[in-house]
Amino acid sequence: MLGWLAILLLGLLAILFFWPGIGLARRWRQVHELSARVLREDALKHVDQAQVNGRRPTLQSIAGTLAGAIIWLMANIRTGGLSIAEHLLRDGCRGEQ
Repeated sequence: MLGWLAILLLGLLAILFFWPGIGLARRWRQVHELSARVLREDALKHVDQAQVNGRRPTLQSIAGTLAGAIIWLMANIRTGGLSIAEHLLRDGCRGEQ
């Protein structure tokens, strides 16, 4: 009896994790993709701003920009009950501090 219960529980957990469209694996992938997109956009924005201001962007200045974005992402993972994906979608994939 206990063996069947364990198999049933594992089956339900697998369904929750892998169910197409709503599974936890899909949500994790979306969060990862949105986070990477935010970081890419921040790096490109920094390079563009530096060129507009007549400066040459350096690897260190880009790293500083991305560090700020990572801090923002981590802070919003922990706040308010919103998942990071919901927060990014609400703010148009760019959170303003």
